[in-house]
Amino acid sequence: MKATRFLYSSSSSPCCSYKTLLVKSRAGGFVSRNCLKCGKSYYVNVAQLPELVCDFCEGRLNVRKSDGTNYHYECDSCNRRWLLASVLPDWTELFEYSGLAAHGDRILDH
Repeated sequence: MKATRFLYSSSSSPCCSYKTLLVKSRAGGFVSRNCLKCGKSYYVNVAQLPELVCDFCEGRLNVRKSDGTNYHYECDSCNRRWLLASVLPDWTELFEYSGLAAHGDRILDH
């Protein structure tokens, strides 16, 4: 699975109650969701990820954190898996900066 996909979160944005698009937030596999109305970014949890079927066998895909950190879609039927961030557009391609810290980021006081 290498092609870029536009995948939408199953929940709307808290800011505008509008559809949110999943995007790759940074290198390493961090994924966020951005409001398509105002562009604000939000964290993603597994319940907000869309249900998908396998492109190869049409089996239902499961969402797991196979590497312990990042979301992967996995097919138990044909044993394929792919990192979610690897198929999403980069946030910089579609949105202005919206400042969302990732786990482990050091916050500096000014």
